[in-house]
Amino acid sequence: MESSERLALLDTLRGFALCGVFISNVMVWFSGRVFLPREQVLTAMNNASLADTVT
Repeated sequence: MESSERLALLDTLRGFALCGVFISNVMVWFSGRVFLPREQVLTAMNNASLADTVT
């Protein structure tokens, strides 16, 4: 395998990783959770399902 092929593969993997980080950040930024009072956020976190807690 040539070194240029390996670098292209690594760049592709980095691109997918950055895309995942971007998508998760966009979901947080536009969900409105930033503007909720602290008590409401804590209540929502305590009542969250296991799937929500894990993700």
